[in-house]
Amino acid sequence: MEIIGAEGELVDGLVPVRFTLGRQSSLAPEGGLGDDGDQEEEKVLEEVDEIDPTFQLMYLANEGDLEGMTELLDSGVNINFQDIDGRTALHIAACQGVADVVELLISRGADIDPTDRWGSTEE
Repeated sequence: MEIIGAEGELVDGLVPVRFTLGRQSSLAPEGGLGDDGDQEEEKVLEEVDEIDPTFQLMYLANEGDLEGMTELLDSGVNINFQDIDGRTALHIAACQGVADVVELLISRGADIDPTDRWGSTEE
């Protein structure tokens, strides 16, 4: 599996990570991430010293932290980064019902059409 870093570059040797806070997707099946071995993927595979800025963006979207998100976006973080399940910060904010975060992401150029693994676009 290819992993794309915060700057859009291909990164070797990194383990794909799933953002697991909050609701996973508006179209995700009830009771979890699925029945195809996804629970195994949730195990921590490697200790990380620094959290990737793209996952920081997803976390801040989940928390509704506009100031932190603005700072990350101003630093050049990829607003359209997708995790292993195809979710973006916009997916996370929409699933959490954080309207001001959704507005910020759209105003900053977030793509509203990416589809996550469950077929949700969060439009």
